[in-house]
Amino acid sequence: MAINPEHEELLTLAEASHVIPTRPDVRTIWRWLERGCRGVRLDSIRIGGRRYTSREAIERFLGTLNDEGQEDPPATRRTRRIRRAHAELAEHGL
Repeated sequence: MAINPEHEELLTLAEASHVIPTRPDVRTIWRWLERGCRGVRLDSIRIGGRRYTSREAIERFLGTLNDEGQEDPPATRRTRRIRRAHAELAEHGL
């Protein structure tokens, strides 16, 4: 879901780091925007060359990461490689 600047409370990345209970470093928030965490990316919007997220986007991001109803999180490249290795070992009876 994209950020709607008219209906969501925009936060700079520094402000966002203070909103999240674990107080992650701003570099961590950048990583969540760019690469995501466990297949989930934090939404952001660029306004005038500056990157913003929103309080609501943080809630969606954390809610998705902590969603207990989700059976399998999206597979990362590492997870896919591990699954292929296990399947290959099983083929050879190991």
